[in-house]
Amino acid sequence: MLDFARMHTQAFNDQYAYQGPLGMCYSPDHTTFRLWSPTASRVQVSLGQGQKWLLDLQADSQHPGLWFLDLQGNFYLHDYNYLLTFPDGSVHETPDPYAVAARANGKPSVILDPLAISPPGWSEEDWPAPLDQGRLAICEIHIRDLTIGPDNGIFHKGKFLGLTEPDTQTDQGHLSGLAYLKSLGVSHIQLMPCFDFASVDEAGDLSFNAQYNWGYDPENYNVVEGSYASQPDDPSCRILEFKTLVQTLHQAGFQVIMDVVYNHVYKLEESPLHLTVPGYYFRVQDNGVFYDGTGCGNETASEQIMFRKYMIDSLCYWAQTYHIDGFRFDLMGIHDVETMQAVRQALEAINPHILLLGEGWQMGHHPSGVLGANQSQAKKLPGFRFFNDQMRDALRGSNFGHQAKGWINGDTSLEKTQQVYHNILGQPDHGSYLDASQSVIYTECHDNATLYDKLVQTLPGISQEEAVKRQALALSIQCFSFGTLFFHAGQEMMRTKGGDSNSYQSPDSINALDYDRAGQYPALGQLFRRLLEMRSAMGVFSLTSYQEIAQAVELYRLEEGCIAYKLKYGGQVYLVAQNACTSPWQLDLPAGEWQPLLTQWTLPEEPGQAFSPVRDQLAVEGLESILVQQIA
Repeated sequence: MLDFARMHTQAFNDQYAYQGPLGMCYSPDHTTFRLWSPTASRVQVSLGQGQKWLLDLQADSQHPGLWFLDLQGNFYLHDYNYLLTFPDGSVHETPDPYAVAARANGKPSVILDPLAISPPGWSEEDWPAPLDQGRLAICEIHIRDLTIGPDNGIFHKGKFLGLTEPDTQTDQGHLSGLAYLKSLGVSHIQLMPCFDFASVDEAGDLSFNAQYNWGYDPENYNVVEGSYASQPDDPSCRILEFKTLVQTLHQAGFQVIMDVVYNHVYKLEESPLHLTVPGYYFRVQDNGVFYDGTGCGNETASEQIMFRKYMIDSLCYWAQTYHIDGFRFDLMGIHDVETMQAVRQALEAINPHILLLGEGWQMGHHPSGVLGANQSQAKKLPGFRFFNDQMRDALRGSNFGHQAKGWINGDTSLEKTQQVYHNILGQPDHGSYLDASQSVIYTECHDNATLYDKLVQTLPGISQEEAVKRQALALSIQCFSFGTLFFHAGQEMMRTKGGDSNSYQSPDSINALDYDRAGQYPALGQLFRRLLEMRSAMGVFSLTSYQEIAQAVELYRLEEGCIAYKLKYGGQVYLVAQNACTSPWQLDLPAGEWQPLLTQWTLPEEPGQAFSPVRDQLAVEGLESILVQQIA
């Protein structure tokens, strides 16, 4: 039995750590293979299709733990796997942990050069210009959700290419796919996992309602997911089509964030990481049992030098090869601060404006002296943004318990009102953020119930009119807050999953985006777009430092269920008034004349038009947000 504990010592890492290139490197003249496995006694590569060759890799005398083979000839599109023999006589066959291409369902690995497989114009792409904080708005999407619907007018259903089709619309005439995304006014599209995950059979039935998963089940970290490709068994196809999607989104004016899951693997015993160096890449108890801080049966050990290198190599590969503009880290608290600092440094060397965000929950079994990359350590992680669960829970209620209420759905207590205001300023009560940009302001995401479903759960019998008002109030609070805006696709059209709060493997009938709901709630969609426009135009939400925000914001009134605050920036003065109660709120205005920009959930017909000015008093209806600008 291998001594797992020894592999988690400084001495082991000092002896065997290797910082050079790993994986397969192809050229028409020769292919090199590099594999790190300090505990193997023999490493072979099984090469070919049909008839296979079994070739030995040589131990590198200059780098203990490294195995190397330089194979002469052209082996383009040949399959390969590694066979590792260990001192106890056990033999593991595994794909390459650094594989960049694979057949359907991730096995075997395939030899090719991903840089040579690109759509026209790919090499001429430049990194997008950095965005002002007030313009930044992230929309989270799932490839299948946005393309699989039977009546959405999209030809490539469930595929990357489905989101490259221009001008699609539903049978009822509502925008769908790329056209719908372009109509929203958001700046970033966050793609739920697009690396190769194991929970969908790529060779099986991929039609509507046949099979589904969110994709948080990593199999090959550097391989594109095959179920989203038009030909899952063609290793080149998935590369080309994913690049085509990224290029299309860039041309549409979006930046692209990729959701990555380095905190666990799908099945530890089948993971190429574990099969090549058993016990090294995962946190292990003294008795040899693997820790499970993720709830997925294992948790990776980012503090281990070679897993830190693996994460950095993988992220840099996606950024460089696929022009990814940002990364969202699933369960980022599992990782450690030092690794995430190194991740940022490496990625900013590629793209100085890379956008990084993650779930900073306190979780995982970090060794003594290792700091978890969670919200409490945010000051040590500049450049990272954290999902602000306190703001989410303050607005909609905790995810733990269907009946838990927040400010927009019934809990208008003074304590909750104050908590909402602190988070509007980007300052949650834990006070751990460096500045407001680290606060990711959200009320729904792929996890847990959609906001509409949460409203229905917590307010039984709620009318559609009231639900729209409460949903609109949540949107306005987000848009008039300091921080990083984050929305779940469909939030602006009252998206529902029928009350399913954990739809990770529920059928398409639950998860697919129903674009026709936009036609049922057109005013809400219009409000969403204009809120983003107003936020950007006001300029004040570009501020991120708490000192500058304190100078620009003045709390005007705060009482149970009601907040009013003044915003002073660029020579302009605004007043935001938000009423989470069902009864009207009569608010005495500061001296002067005020121009309403948003009132009673109505907007002027055109951006250049205006409501009549008001003085002295403002009537803020129940469940309403009002924005006025001082004009005299």
